[in-house]
Formats: sequence, C-alpha cells, structure tokens
Amino acid sequence: MIEGRISPSDRQARAHSFGEAATDYQRYRPDYPIEAVRHLVAGAPAGGRVLDLGAGTGKLTDRLVALGRELARVMRGARPLGLAWNTDHTDSGWLARIEAIRNVPRGSELNRGPDRTPAAPGPGWLPFTRYDVEWSRTMLKEDFLALWRTHSQWLTATDEQRTEWMSGWREILATDPAVATLDAVSIPMTTECWVTRPGG
Repeated sequence: MIEGRISPSDRQARAHSFGEAATDYQRYRPDYPIEAVRHLVAGAPAGGRVLDLGAGTGKLTDRLVALGRELARVMRGARPLGLAWNTDHTDSGWLARIEAIRNVPRGSELNRGPDRTPAAPGPGWLPFTRYDVEWSRTMLKEDFLALWRTHSQWLTATDEQRTEWMSGWREILATDPAVATLDAVSIPMTTECWVTRPGG
C-alpha cells in the first residue's frame, strides 16, 4: 500500500466524488460480510432499531435489513455504536503492482493500520473494541477494473492519469504469471468492526 498524505482540499474533493459513481459503487464495491454485521449489532436488543449513519448507497443498510433490523434516526441514548469498513490487501504480489501503477496514497490518509483505534465518541463511553472478518472476493477481470474506477483517486484524477493507470492495470492482468491465464481474480479482504458502548 502506498504511504503518504493528502491535502485538506484533496481530501474534501475525494469525499464528495462518489456521487457521480453511485451506481457503479453499488454494483462493484464489496458488501459487508454478514458475520461482521452480526457482530456490530450483537449488543443491541433483539428487534431494536439501528441507525446507519452516512449510509451512502445502502450496502450496510441492506445487510441490516437482511438481519431483520429496523432502521431508525439518531436518538438520544442510543446504545452500542459501531464502525465498519472493508480493506483490500494490495501490499504483495500482483495486487501490489496494481497499486503501484496509481502511485497515489489511499490508506495512510485515512489513518488505517494495525495501531489505529477510533476515538471514543464522548465522555461516558467505553474504548472501542475491534473484531476482524477475513475473507476473499472473486471477480471477473473487467469487474475488477470497474471496481478500481469507483475509488476516489480515480474519480478525482485527470483524463491523462486515468488513461495511464488503466493501460498499466490491463498490462498487469494480461502478463503477470499469477493472473494472466485466469478469467477471474481473487482479492484478500478484511472487514474491520469497531464497537463501543456507554460505560460507567
């Protein structure tokens, strides 16, 4: 994974870039493993309502509904608070070559890493605890390329950058011995779950 930092203006541009790719985001970005979502709501009363804050295209919402949860607005006194995100591992093999083509930081600017812990939401809350779900995602090569076109780095890149990146990615998929003869590729993933609750 490329290390580095981005400016506040670039961060804001990336944060607001997903609207134009919402349909592709919903189609190609990974869903949350049901095991991870069960962990997030394990401390909530059975049948209790759950808030999906910053729901985006609704990927987490869909999983919560599948578990029979009712979605609710923010309420004073809401009990557990959970965070979750999917991380693809691109630090070795052909995926590291894919990442290097783009050469734009994406992990460290979000402060993601083994030593990163979310800050407690306020006084009276317990420290966050972490639970990881390891899994892999298999995709056709064209779908893999479409997935990378839903990243904020792509959405805010110039046409010249996009052309250069896509050419490099296609060359790797066509020539790297690990994937050249395959129709589909597998991507190792981790879903990080962080949960906190009110404490004394």
